[in-house]
Amino acid sequence: MTKPTLLDRLPEELLCQIIGYLDHDGLCATSISEEPAIEHTRDPFPHIKNMSLMSKEWRARVFPMLFAHLHLKLVNSDSTPLSDDFLHLDITKLLQFCSDYNMADKVRTILVSSAEIFNPEQQNRRMASIWLELFWKKILSTFYMETLTIIAPPPTLALLTRASTRDEDGWLFKIPYQRLDLRRHEKADVLAAAAFMANPEPFVDTISGIGDDEDPTSVSILVDWKDVTYNQGSSLNIYKTYHYFEKRPPCIFTHELTPAFNLFVNITSFSWIMVFPHYNHVVRMIDILTEATKRLRRLEVQFVPTPGSTVLDDTDLISRGDLRLNDCWGEVSRGYHHIAEMLSTQQPMLHLGATIIREFRCLDCHHPAMKQELDELFEEVALDWKTFADDEWHWDPNGEHVDQDDQYAETDDDEEDTDEENDHDEGD
Repeated sequence: MTKPTLLDRLPEELLCQIIGYLDHDGLCATSISEEPAIEHTRDPFPHIKNMSLMSKEWRARVFPMLFAHLHLKLVNSDSTPLSDDFLHLDITKLLQFCSDYNMADKVRTILVSSAEIFNPEQQNRRMASIWLELFWKKILSTFYMETLTIIAPPPTLALLTRASTRDEDGWLFKIPYQRLDLRRHEKADVLAAAAFMANPEPFVDTISGIGDDEDPTSVSILVDWKDVTYNQGSSLNIYKTYHYFEKRPPCIFTHELTPAFNLFVNITSFSWIMVFPHYNHVVRMIDILTEATKRLRRLEVQFVPTPGSTVLDDTDLISRGDLRLNDCWGEVSRGYHHIAEMLSTQQPMLHLGATIIREFRCLDCHHPAMKQELDELFEEVALDWKTFADDEWHWDPNGEHVDQDDQYAETDDDEEDTDEENDHDEGD
């Protein structure tokens, strides 16, 4: 029999509080602004797993937290477009396990990753699409997670989201991985999605359950996502190419009405990360964003590497003179100028019911020169925008700038007034 330690003598409530300090936001949550890489999918916080191996008592204490963040790896198979064993055996066991131990509501984040390129031929693409739709339906109908993250090579990400991506220039960009994060804002959104997905009738377990003429539902419209972050990787390599501004990077968002396009419909916040995108691509992305969104209120962008990034550490590439760094920074400046012009033209569109972005955040303000340039740009071009924080601006067309805390206070007062009016009406 194992001798109790001093830690075991602590009250259970105190032990649970200690364990709570080991909780985190999920796998690769801290690397969202970095260039996507498969290395980011490794668990940087294995403490909970280690504690579960100490004893039966400790495993019981940390058991609910063990499955708060799931990581599902997609692998290829020679017999099917996607691994039959993974989709039908491993997933079935996982779902059964979570059902037996009531773990479905304990899962907060799910990470789906793949290091392989899934780009089936046209005759197999329909089959691959069906396999994937069954996979998404099983996952989304079981777990009520708050965040879904996908990290994969661009062709695989396009297949997973059923996007109609143009990849003829992809070999010039040499982007190994891209990342998509989908989040809900409130627990109510999670419960609403759970209620919507609770009906088992639309779900099938075999390919024969879907007819040839049916179009499988995409992950984008199965759940009402509120917050989308798209990390498109780095465009650095394209600046070695003549007429680089004519090339299109791999992108799951296009003007075509694909399921990926539907991701924009109900979102209220969009974050776009791409290192050194050229001006033409910035224009395309902003056009798609303003065309597709109906409720967008917040926009975040990042166009330069993070302080700890190694993107510019390729000395061989830079020393040969193949890379024109002046072009890179020039395209970033032009891109921000286009965004500022877009934000400055919202006032005339207000009465037309168009999308009105009210908050803009630049994740590049850690760079002093970029911060100064953006401040000058908003003062000259976006006159209706006022500085809210060091890296954030808010739309203020009437000059009535409201601090965030005051804004929340007003919202609470409005809700109280509404409740009083409702109570008065009920009394009448």
